[in-house]
Amino acid sequence: MSYKLEYPYTEIEKNDFIVEYNHRQGLSIESVDNIVLVDCVVQPEIIDTETQEVIQEAIIEQKEENHPTYYALQPYEKLIDGVVTDNTEEYEQAQAQSKQNQFNKEFFLTSLGYIRRKVSMSTGETKDFLSDLLPVISMGIQTGQTVPIITYSLPDFTQELTTEYLESLQTVKNVTAQFVQECFLQLSNDFMPVSQLQIEE
Repeated sequence: MSYKLEYPYTEIEKNDFIVEYNHRQGLSIESVDNIVLVDCVVQPEIIDTETQEVIQEAIIEQKEENHPTYYALQPYEKLIDGVVTDNTEEYEQAQAQSKQNQFNKEFFLTSLGYIRRKVSMSTGETKDFLSDLLPVISMGIQTGQTVPIITYSLPDFTQELTTEYLESLQTVKNVTAQFVQECFLQLSNDFMPVSQLQIEE
């Protein structure tokens, strides 16, 4: 639900509107120009030629002033031509894209599924999968050990990515040689993307 402040209002009322809905409630504030005619009193000096006296004659004129209409909008609302419209679909798409971008920062894709970059250990420590755990995993594969890891399937980004939801996407799989190669390639790309490499001739 949006909120609107229309003229007439005082400067204090305008500031209170912004503080209440933007600073306290976090809504976005937008405005639409509102040109109104206001009375303006002018008092030109008129000289009486007979008495040479200055006569103050009050004259009321009208002039244009802009007194914007202010709107406090919910995240899913949009102001179009001074009309508040429901923008839920576009808002949800933007939210989903934001969640996907964040997910792509925290996970990387392999043939076994998505791998979390920062892994919480049973000791309470947090390890970087590629720089801290990959060398140990690789050594285990080279010595013929079975190394299980937790992988994730791709989330539904219209859902909230809570800890409980992400845990529901987990699957335990055994590491393969191909997986190790993919991880080392990911590590290489993180360190120096191929597009940034300068090849000396």
